[in-house]
Amino acid sequence: MTRLLERLHGVESYKVPDLLMEMLLNASSRVALFAEMRADGQLSGKDTLRDIFQKEHGDRDKLKQDYTPDCLADLVAKLVPESSVYADVCAGTGALSLSVWARFPTAHFYCEELASRAIPFLLCNLGVRGVNSEVRQTDALTGETNESFLIDSDGIRNGYGALQRYPVVIMNPPYSIKWKPVKAKQFEEYEPLPTNAADFAFVLHGLWMLEDGGTLIAILPHGVLFRGNKEAAIRRKLLERNLIDSVIGLPENMFMNTGIPVCLLILKKNRTNKDVLFINASKECEKVGKNNVMREPHLQKIVDAYTKRQTVERLAALVTPYEIQENDCNLNIPRYVDSYEPEEVPDLRESWKEIQAIDAEITDTMRGITDMVNMLTGANPEREAEIRGAESMMQETLKRRKKVEKEASDEISLF
Repeated sequence: MTRLLERLHGVESYKVPDLLMEMLLNASSRVALFAEMRADGQLSGKDTLRDIFQKEHGDRDKLKQDYTPDCLADLVAKLVPESSVYADVCAGTGALSLSVWARFPTAHFYCEELASRAIPFLLCNLGVRGVNSEVRQTDALTGETNESFLIDSDGIRNGYGALQRYPVVIMNPPYSIKWKPVKAKQFEEYEPLPTNAADFAFVLHGLWMLEDGGTLIAILPHGVLFRGNKEAAIRRKLLERNLIDSVIGLPENMFMNTGIPVCLLILKKNRTNKDVLFINASKECEKVGKNNVMREPHLQKIVDAYTKRQTVERLAALVTPYEIQENDCNLNIPRYVDSYEPEEVPDLRESWKEIQAIDAEITDTMRGITDMVNMLTGANPEREAEIRGAESMMQETLKRRKKVEKEASDEISLF
């Protein structure tokens, strides 16, 4: 990627996507570009162009572009079942597809993305790795398509593959954007849809693309779990049709441009079990700079809970549809997984020892002040300054004693 950055250095920001697309669609420049990128040795299953795009070309105000961090993409990849083909809705620059491809490198990927400025970065990420794929510049909510590209051993070219139902659909759509509902088959059974947040519209689009027995994993804001009115009605229908498989709450501050926590909503068609698995993984992370990152042990803990599908204290709960319906189809995770951990009760004996030590310190300080006063004869500025210093120390010690005394009192009240 280093040489690519060198090529783009000095190019005006708004021109970069067009320049990159021009390089990708020209066979000789594409071969040279990919050779340089491969020589830099950074072509793992990670989205190596995502951060460049977000910093320079992302449109968070209008398009709500919050692209998937590596750890979250890795989690989705660990949760998806193995398949020969995957559909990635709102693919961005390719983070989810690339993480899944790293696990299943022979799979085919169908990627939908609306933003024309993101398309070259997505094509570059997939093409340089030789990912067998189709990329469509399309609006997932209206179905309007502008261009489509095929990526295979022959390179990158304009073309359309056959649309189909997919065994696995993954998505990280823009969060809670306003939209104008359209008449479409995927929405008919769930109308009316809310206009102030399109989250469920994206989910229903992905659900429509899913084949029988398929799995949908959507990264969404927590609001979809508990917002009322039209969204509550959609949740009820999804629950009644036994489509809701799992809800996984994740840590806050994982994204580059927003601190909001997100969840994974996992839907499955033709499920045999009726219960819903809730996992509260909001604390499964470590702080790195300003962000929270899920490391491998955190990811594995979530995967294990998802795979074993059983109640685990303060982590996971299997819940019946009846209980969810009793809660008005509210899927808010704390309703079902109590993650509260009582604080360890401090040892009262230690508090008492600390109070005794402070009392001894107070006594010694008082004696010192008394001695200094008795030695004071006439005007002695230095001695007076010492007395004032000792009195100040005394005030601080008394404050400390009061604090410890209050803590001890609070401890007693817990019994």
